[in-house]
Amino acid sequence: MQIYLQGQPHQIPNEINTISALLEHLQLPRKGIVIELNQTALHLHEWDTTPIQEGDAIELIRIVAGG
Repeated sequence: MQIYLQGQPHQIPNEINTISALLEHLQLPRKGIVIELNQTALHLHEWDTTPIQEGDAIELIRIVAGG
């Protein structure tokens, strides 16, 4: 299935069908990340049940603190 990840076309296996599964596939931690799906920010509790569909646009924003 093709999605747009960080604005670029990205091919993922069809079994990657939720936001949580995508994070696991990309080997990214669940902490410190904000996820936007088709220009809508998702709450952490939505990640396990929010489906990914062909053509979705997903932005992963890493929260970083510093000086």
